[in-house]
Amino acid sequence: MHHTQVRASRALRAALLLPSLLFAACSGGDVVVLKVNVNPDSSGTVSVRGMRARPEPATYEAATKGAEWQDRVEAFAVRGTFPALAGLDLGGITFAPSKGDNGAKSLRVTVLLGEDARWCKATAPAIADQKRVSTVFQADGATGTVGTEATLMIDLPGEVIGVGHAPGVRGVQSSREGKRATLLLPVKSVLERAGKLTFDITWQ
Repeated sequence: MHHTQVRASRALRAALLLPSLLFAACSGGDVVVLKVNVNPDSSGTVSVRGMRARPEPATYEAATKGAEWQDRVEAFAVRGTFPALAGLDLGGITFAPSKGDNGAKSLRVTVLLGEDARWCKATAPAIADQKRVSTVFQADGATGTVGTEATLMIDLPGEVIGVGHAPGVRGVQSSREGKRATLLLPVKSVLERAGKLTFDITWQ
């Protein structure tokens, strides 16, 4: 096999494996994930993964023959660090930590909705694209819920003792387990409602 063919073959395998490695066994809320891990000094790490409809040809298409590619989905994952939680802005998701006299700590997360939800537009398929993107992404071509929900996970340095969100938005759910607070956000509800949502967390 010629060197150019070997390189093309490797590029094709890598491109085809990427979504599987990133999102194996994913359900609707597992594909679009924003995860914040907070250290005791308020610094931490943040990782984001998502998917979008891709209008332009993918890199691996040049390595193939005999197929007319019609629909494309782009999956991505990024990871970074931040020096202070109060200065973190995830495209319209901001964080305001505080500490009470009783030793309990609180965190208010503000999530922008509607036209201002840049975080959602950048990580999840547009409402009009959701069905097509989900079908393309799944190997069997079945219509599913992939990319229809976003999950915000916040890992804190202590036990989470309370969570809640306001106002009530259709399908939005807040929960806690151990040191983690989670907010599940249906993409359709986020994009169709203006304003903002607050996610309040108490931990110790």
